[in-house]
Amino acid sequence: QQKCAVLEVNENFEKQSYRNRSHIFGANGMQVLTVPVLGGSSKTPLKELKISYQENWPVLHWRSIVSAYKGRPFFFFLSPDVKQILDSRPTFLLDLNTQLLRVILDWMQEDLLVKESQKFTIPAGQADDFRAKIHPKKESILEAPKEYFQQFGVQHGFIKDLSVIDLIFTEGRASWDYLNQSQLKTGLI
Repeated sequence: QQKCAVLEVNENFEKQSYRNRSHIFGANGMQVLTVPVLGGSSKTPLKELKISYQENWPVLHWRSIVSAYKGRPFFFFLSPDVKQILDSRPTFLLDLNTQLLRVILDWMQEDLLVKESQKFTIPAGQADDFRAKIHPKKESILEAPKEYFQQFGVQHGFIKDLSVIDLIFTEGRASWDYLNQSQLKTGLI
């Protein structure tokens, strides 16, 4: 049976969440890459949220990614996919996120069926419902994450909860093995 993930597209946009941001770590320390949105009120359904291109954030994000990861083993092979998505300038945040998710799954050669929710349901604490569990202001969902090489880890120690590209540009397709070996904390929510 094929594994399946359901993306909640009918929820209202939540500011300061991972829906429009990610963390990377470069020579200048932690960087938050935020995709600006148009009218991102708490009453805007995620599937209707448009991206703002008033600022040239795709170029700024790309420069930050290159600066942080250009020396990683898999950057040269995998980064053109990210650049192509950023350059395509999707209209909706959901389209950007879905394109990035599909590329990441492809890189890891993971056959995961990704569906969109048909209607919003309130998170009820099910073990496989991560909507309310993964958030920048909450503790990591991983139990003592196993360390992997990070370019700036020598100076700063292992930095957890970075964007998955941090792992992928270093480990390549072995990233899926790393994620499968990671233990989730018990008693989430």
